[in-house]
Amino acid sequence: MGIISEQVQEILRKIPPVRVSQTGVKGGSEGGIYKARRRGGTVEFFEHKEYSPGDDIRSIDWKLYGKREKFYVKEREGEVRLNIYIMIDMSGSMNFEFMGKTKLQEALIIAFSIIYFHLKNQNRIYLLPVSEGKILRTIPIRSEGDFFIWLKNVEEWKGNGADNFTKLEFDPMSYFSSPGRLFIIGDFLEEGIEEFFVKYGSLRLLDITPVAVQVLHPYEISLEYSGRVVLKSMETSEEMEIFPFSMKRRFKREVEKFLAHVKEFVRSRGIFYFLHIAGEDPAGIIVRILSEQWST
Repeated sequence: MGIISEQVQEILRKIPPVRVSQTGVKGGSEGGIYKARRRGGTVEFFEHKEYSPGDDIRSIDWKLYGKREKFYVKEREGEVRLNIYIMIDMSGSMNFEFMGKTKLQEALIIAFSIIYFHLKNQNRIYLLPVSEGKILRTIPIRSEGDFFIWLKNVEEWKGNGADNFTKLEFDPMSYFSSPGRLFIIGDFLEEGIEEFFVKYGSLRLLDITPVAVQVLHPYEISLEYSGRVVLKSMETSEEMEIFPFSMKRRFKREVEKFLAHVKEFVRSRGIFYFLHIAGEDPAGIIVRILSEQWST
């Protein structure tokens, strides 16, 4: 069993089955997560409304007609399945490793934990690996069989190339189907990432909730080196010599400023934001994501 599979199954043991609603977590493991009124059907009764042309005559409450001599239809509360899209950053920078796991592996652990809970809620799930500005393929995960096949397959995935999300050229407003939720998981260390989030924040107009999950290496947050250090880009192989002791304080200040900017900007576009640092227990961020109140 690979490291991603081990970590995902450990998370699933830690977190009990939950029902993920459109507004947050609820107890139990029943299917369905998006509440919507429907007339007729076999779901729970919601309320009556007076019949109007075009209503389904099968929804007429004949007992109430006998009492009031007016036609009323039963409106019911139905379960509409969400379309869950998970975009994974497959750029070279995601190969940065910490404590035996790369950032890409951390991202996939988070992704498959999210997938599992939504699969249990009978939602439609699509995994979208993104490399060099292209969606490599759209992977539907419709069953537990699909889940475990792909959980095994992604053990072999490696990051490649430079900027990813900022190079995507397709129109998200026509690509994704509502109602739904789009999880964007990556390090977001790309020039011009703000323009990407402006475009994807517009998905809320289509009843699609965008969620940004930023995954970073601890050394991208704080320099833990001393003496002479050569940094090498995992995307371009360029090298830069630095002397961390003299710049640690400035580096930390700039990183904190950058992270605050990303968080504030993303949220200003109506996008939910979560930060995960490699090495932290991934169960923590899964609980935070599942517990979020997904209100607009």
